Amino acid sequence: QTSFLSIDGSTFDRRIGLGLQVVNDKTGALDQTGVIGNLASRIQLDENKWLALGFSTGWFRNTLNGNQLTYPDPNEIAIPNSSSSIDLIDFKLGVYYKDERNFGGVSLFNIFKPKLNYTGTNRMYEGVLSRHMYLFAGRIMPVNDNFFVVPSILYKVSGNDAVKNQLDINAKLSYRGMV
Repeated sequence: QTSFLSIDGSTFDRRIGLGLQVVNDKTGALDQTGVIGNLASRIQLDENKWLALGFSTGWFRNTLNGNQLTYPDPNEIAIPNSSSSIDLIDFKLGVYYKDERNFGGVSLFNIFKPKLNYTGTNRMYEGVLSRHMYLFAGRIMPVNDNFFVVPSILYKVSGNDAVKNQLDINAKLSYRGMV
């Protein structure tokens, strides 16, 4: 079950964007509640060229309800057998460029790699939210006065050795910028 509330808006002639998000997510034995604040600034570089810089920080409470889990090893020490919570602070950064035909940017998640240790002890196992980086770029190419083709790429870099980096290649057809 996921509940999500998001409020955002702009000020100073749409040059500063502010946002607030509240999330509550329950997946099996894991519950996560969080509050995230966002701040972005748009800088006009030229008549039709913009650079945006964004920052986000959030507080999350992750609760693992270990009593809802069954363990093949009765001596399991890495996961608690009762309810245990962790408070995390997360930071994200992003840069976005846009002109009449081109766009692209980079964003960085889990900058300080928050640690997950539900047992609260200094045991061998300690989880870490790995740092992720997303690089993307695209181009708006007119076909005629009504249609545009928009090819783009997204390259995802994970700081987790178990997860491979990923490249997404996309294209969309836009009709008058509405569909």
